[in-house]
Amino acid sequence: MVSVEGMYMKPRCNIGLNAKRMFWLALSLIGLATFHSTLVMAGADGDYIMTYYFDSPLAKDLKVDISTGGDHHCMYHYAIGSRQKTYTIPKGTIGLFELNKKQPIHFEVKSSSTGGDVCATDPSYWHVEVKADDSRYSFTSALKAKSGNFFRPNSNEIEFKGDDPANQFICVGRSLCSSKSYSYHYTNSATVHIIYRPTY
Repeated sequence: MVSVEGMYMKPRCNIGLNAKRMFWLALSLIGLATFHSTLVMAGADGDYIMTYYFDSPLAKDLKVDISTGGDHHCMYHYAIGSRQKTYTIPKGTIGLFELNKKQPIHFEVKSSSTGGDVCATDPSYWHVEVKADDSRYSFTSALKAKSGNFFRPNSNEIEFKGDDPANQFICVGRSLCSSKSYSYHYTNSATVHIIYRPTY
């Protein structure tokens, strides 16, 4: 009888141990799925500064207005809101001039589908218009952004929508660059300069 009991005690222990392992494995998988879902749903975000780059000194004062009331899609934030909208660029300005340096405009992508939209798969985009009292210096930036995730970590991106404009650039830092897009880690935010380089 002792040997018979001994034969059955070990399998009973194994069954209990396997059940515990399966239980904790299930909890781990649920937690991983929840974590991954959260990462995927998070939308790319950042701030942008509308900027001019003048190759030669500005001949006279230039008054400009920023507007974000144009076409947009699948965006939580993109608009100038209550920030200062009108700026004066003084005569003689050369090189970089940041219009809303003190009040960067925030953008945030809507990357989930709710309320009947399909933003989980649709592109996210918006428009910014800079209108100058000298129309030669007016321009519109059509921008779009997309969100990365855990499996594509460096794939948050902001770029131009449609054809790249010849005299506009997306730059990081206070200097002119030749880039038409900027990619960054999905857990980070970004501050970019949308730079317009007039040809006058």
